[in-house]
Amino acid sequence: MAKTKQTACKRPYELGRRLEQSDRKRAAILAAARKHLESTGMVELTMDALARESGVTRQTVHNLFGTKSGVLEALFDQLALDAGMERMRIVMQQSEPGPMLSGFVEVFT
Repeated sequence: MAKTKQTACKRPYELGRRLEQSDRKRAAILAAARKHLESTGMVELTMDALARESGVTRQTVHNLFGTKSGVLEALFDQLALDAGMERMRIVMQQSEPGPMLSGFVEVFT
């Protein structure tokens, strides 16, 4: 007769919820970085300051971005996307002037 192993019932793991929390933390850190850069500049931008201003631990900042350079790179990527740079790159790949001009109008309006 085989024995069966009984285990305690674990709470269900919700990956979607964890990803949402991670996205919120990431957004909070990037918002704090942008605010900090606008008010005090890059010299005083530290991982501790970002953690404090975004309401997360310093380890969370390191886990999500690695280094201060990683935070800055992610912030610049976000700013470029927010400004429509990705759409602009696609527009610039057009070989015909008509579609390119239409693309410019679409990006800037």
